Amino acid sequence: MSANQVKNIASSVKNRLLAAAREGGKPFQSLLTHYALERFLFRLSQSPLKEKLHLWIWRSSTVA
Repeated sequence: MSANQVKNIASSVKNRLLAAAREGGKPFQSLLTHYALERFLFRLSQSPLKEKLHLWIWRSSTVA
């Protein structure tokens, strides 16, 4: 095993996110949620079915 390999990737990511939260003064849970959503979107973009995927963003609109 080389010096750059991480034994526990999940723990490593958590520790880096904790450090970033402390450094930036942001809540850890908020940073964790943002990271999870970013990774989810990345994994969707790498999917073989990405061309068949449609993501919709909706807005709450009120009719006057």
